[in-house]
Amino acid sequence: MKSLGIEKMKNFSLAALLVAGTSTFTACSSDNDAIDEQPVKYTMTVNASKGEDAALTRALSLSGSTLTPTWSTADKVLVYQGETKLGELTATASNTSGTTLSGTLTAAPTADLTFYYHKKENTGYSGQDGTLATIALLYDNYEPVTVAFNDISINGNNFSVSNINFNTPQQAIAQFTFLDKADGTTLLSPSKLTMTVDIPAIYKTVLQFYNPDMYNELIKYLPYETVLNIPTSTYSASNGGSGIIFLAIPDKVSAMSAENQLIANNIETVKTNITFALTATVGSDTYELTKNGFPFENGNYYEITAKMTKQ
Repeated sequence: MKSLGIEKMKNFSLAALLVAGTSTFTACSSDNDAIDEQPVKYTMTVNASKGEDAALTRALSLSGSTLTPTWSTADKVLVYQGETKLGELTATASNTSGTTLSGTLTAAPTADLTFYYHKKENTGYSGQDGTLATIALLYDNYEPVTVAFNDISINGNNFSVSNINFNTPQQAIAQFTFLDKADGTTLLSPSKLTMTVDIPAIYKTVLQFYNPDMYNELIKYLPYETVLNIPTSTYSASNGGSGIIFLAIPDKVSAMSAENQLIANNIETVKTNITFALTATVGSDTYELTKNGFPFENGNYYEITAKMTKQ
């Protein structure tokens, strides 16, 4: 297990999330034209499977140093047409190799459909409790997938899709063990953990003077803060071992770069000057750890020993 100096350990392969089965469907134009455009109920099924090295879904389990996602019957995929939600699809079986998603749509979809694996609205990453189960249920997010209407097979009121791929995870997942830096061995069990991504005040001052455009863009995104309240029950063998917690951490640097061309053009400078900080509440004490740079990349799994300094 690496200490923080955070080093990437594992790619947890959430990079082919719902890989299609081998067959594809193409709806005939005559079928499409015949769809009644009045809102009615339609049944939709999606045959979802995975490739040999692909990982799947929001049910996550740890085996050794490998994070293994599996299908869960609690998994839901939301179906939208534009900004209108048509319904939800639910996994019909819990397994690793694949499943069928099924549900009822209340509408007559006559245009492209967008599938959201989890939630359309990004509710952020605050409120985690340090367990894989909660990450699996609430914080394992992916870029949505749009399916062209012509790729939907239509048979009366039954719709089916066989080619749906979620391949862009929106967070990293890290397994943390916290130690007191004073002796390097005392295990810490924080009841509250705050993650902050920011750029130092001195750098902001310099940036504001020499490159005000960059400064103005960065302060739209930073500081970014996530607060986690961790119950005592998290620190148990059921979570992979005493003192271990799991966090879903969005790659804010990549997100900023994707959303703003000015930041993208200066991404190496941003990466060098950004800071990642952890503040932990342990009993009545406060511990901190600050690292230069942002060490987490979306789609990767990390094992980290974080040595915290008592304030």
